[in-house]
Order: sequence, then structure tokens, then C-alpha cells
Amino acid sequence: EALVLADLSQAQLKGNQLAAAHQSAPSVRRDRSQKLAIVPHSPRP
Repeated sequence: EALVLADLSQAQLKGNQLAAAHQSAPSVRRDRSQKLAIVPHSPRP
């Protein structure tokens, strides 16, 4: 039973890492799009 629980915990950790990667990717794209949108409005020296 301990081995099964260990496998389940490892699978959950991998699943959480994948979920975190999927969640972080859109935020990075969002930050880039916001920067691109903000840059043209900023006054150029």
C-alpha cells in the first residue's frame, strides 16, 4: 500500500507541475501583450 501511495503522490506532483506550467504560460503571454500594448503609449525620448 505504501508503494501505491508513493506512486500516487508522484503522479500528483507531476500533475501539479504540469498544471503550474500551463497556468504560468498564459500569464507570461499576458505580460508580454501588456508590455507591447503599453510601450507604444509611452512617450519616446
